[in-house]
Amino acid sequence: MCTFSKRGFQQIQLDAEFLRMSTAKYMMDDALLSSLLNQLLGSAYKRSLDPVPLETKMLEQFIVNA
Repeated sequence: MCTFSKRGFQQIQLDAEFLRMSTAKYMMDDALLSSLLNQLLGSAYKRSLDPVPLETKMLEQFIVNA
């Protein structure tokens, strides 16, 4: 098992949001995709030493600039 730092958790958040945006058009069931990514984030949250989620506004800004 891996343990993540605050920054590691935030990076996983960014990666999950990027996956959500880039794969959503190929998914027939958006609920399934959301469920899988939420499970991923929940697991990462539990494995983080100091999980501080990014604010939604900040997360959107990173994704738009990617």
